[in-house]
Amino acid sequence: MLMMPKVLIIEDSMSTSLYMAETLQKVGYHVSTASDGREGLRLALQEHPHCLIIDIVLPGMGGFEICRKVRAISGKVPIILMSVKNTPADRMWGLRQGANLYLPKPFTEDALLQAVHQVLLLPSSATHSAYPKQAQRDAVASSSTSLGKLIPRRNERVDLAQSQRSSALRAMDQRARDLYVIIDGYKNIELLCTMTLMNMTEVLGILRTLVNLHHIQLYQPDGSLVENMSLLFNH
Repeated sequence: MLMMPKVLIIEDSMSTSLYMAETLQKVGYHVSTASDGREGLRLALQEHPHCLIIDIVLPGMGGFEICRKVRAISGKVPIILMSVKNTPADRMWGLRQGANLYLPKPFTEDALLQAVHQVLLLPSSATHSAYPKQAQRDAVASSSTSLGKLIPRRNERVDLAQSQRSSALRAMDQRARDLYVIIDGYKNIELLCTMTLMNMTEVLGILRTLVNLHHIQLYQPDGSLVENMSLLFNH
């Protein structure tokens, strides 16, 4: 039997932390909490949770610093940063610290559950005993393979900032950089749309350019390389 997903909440507001914990526990997640940044970092490194939800402003150590320290040790654990600040600049800065998702406060129960499910990318084949009921319903609803499920991965030999840029890339330079910096090899196209606040057409346009410039390749959810790019280029 698969383990139930474990979520660590690092939040100094007792009422917010309790609200989040109860919301996640109702659908089956295991939850632990910390109200101090240093204690939260210690628990993150000792308990190895499946997902971290971190407030940006914390006593002891801020959320950005926690995010960077966790990323230096574990590049794959999903991290959600939360804050009352919600400008595009705030979101992008949070993602640059290593977060997978930026959740603005205040948020509803549904928004919290959706955010956790998105970063965990729970498989649609999960058994009823292995994953939370809400996650099962979400996974079934999104089980069909689609363009949005493809996962871009960077070509690490290419430096986007120093590369020879085409006229197409120059025209959308900043958006291409913003998208490129959060491509890490396990966020799918749907999640990239959510994180950048761009629609599917906009994201696909940038990805097409990055593919043509050999900055990225696309992979199926099972890890296999997408050899036929016709779906992407004909969309």
